[in-house]
Amino acid sequence: MTPGYPMQRRHLLTAAAALACGLTLASAAPAHAQSEPGVTATSIKLGMSAGITGPIAFASRQFSSYMQKYFDKVNAAGGVNGRKIELVVIDDGGKGDVALQNAQRLLQQERVFAITTIGTATTAGILDYLTRQNVPLLFPGAYNTELVNPTRPNTFALFQAYEGQIAAVTRWVYGKKGVGSAVIVRANPPSFDLAAKSAAATVEASGGKVLATLNTSYNQPEWASIVIRLKELKPDYIIVMTTASDMGRMWKEIAQQGAAPPKGIIGISPLADQAFLDTAGGPVPDDMIYAAVPATVVPTSPEAKDARDLSPGETMGLFGLEGAASGAVIVEALRRLGADVTRAKLTALLHDKFEPFKTSFMDTVKSSPDHLMVQSVGVATVKSGAFVAATTEFVK
Repeated sequence: MTPGYPMQRRHLLTAAAALACGLTLASAAPAHAQSEPGVTATSIKLGMSAGITGPIAFASRQFSSYMQKYFDKVNAAGGVNGRKIELVVIDDGGKGDVALQNAQRLLQQERVFAITTIGTATTAGILDYLTRQNVPLLFPGAYNTELVNPTRPNTFALFQAYEGQIAAVTRWVYGKKGVGSAVIVRANPPSFDLAAKSAAATVEASGGKVLATLNTSYNQPEWASIVIRLKELKPDYIIVMTTASDMGRMWKEIAQQGAAPPKGIIGISPLADQAFLDTAGGPVPDDMIYAAVPATVVPTSPEAKDARDLSPGETMGLFGLEGAASGAVIVEALRRLGADVTRAKLTALLHDKFEPFKTSFMDTVKSSPDHLMVQSVGVATVKSGAFVAATTEFVK
């Protein structure tokens, strides 16, 4: 991924090579393949809207680049049933209205076969449009409730929504470290409304008590006042829902004020991203942080080596691993379609015919009535300044 360019295209065959082999490949492919958008005898074109610039730039670049590198690896081995995958990425700056424009461009001008996205606002911006167009939306790097509730015939998810993430990790932590009081710290966007309610309900169902919910903004300008309030409330746990960088800045202020909660900080998946440690301003104590890792293992775990090896010179964060995971399931679904690749057959396969599939770095993927194809989360913590798995099990 090259920052600064609004669109990146990988041309997978040269014009000369395509001309040389065109007649042979065209005769081998199904007759209707040329009329299916994005599908030719030699390639399948996918599209992505991603916030390559803006507030989620790090996550977007990792998600898109690791998906691309997964496709590159598959293409180098001959592609999927003889077709290579082309990924067209357009920058939306993390804005839903721009993402909608991108989706329209991807369908009308680029004529892609299917679309994926990265980012909550991005995904929300295009959901209804893609549903109306009946175009597959495949495994976005997003945690929107609307992806799976209500179920959309064209939309398929891998990663638990924030409310499912926070419920699963809170139950697990309360089971391991004991019941206690909690303060919920959340960013203002409505995407966290259900997550905050889910966290409160889980704490109370586990026998704990929510002392307060503190509202913040994305790119919170200062954390001192929030942390002063936390010191006044003295919770056993802090449950946090915002961006990785904001959580890092929150921890930096907590450390400066000596306000670490006695039992730990519990958070949604961005808490497990490298951007949290990069902005934390110093060491994070062992076993202080517990973050949900939806669908995949922890990026630093031995099981994630195949994904890390896609880009050996880069530190892979959570969103890079999610990009590789989404890419792997897309490839497997296309492989199972065989030579006859259509949107209708893809959505029918994913709806109720996708039998269990597993990689070393992801829990089992299979069809589900709600189209959430992985129902579990892993749990990450920090030891010796790095993320590690808090448990080898996936939890629900």
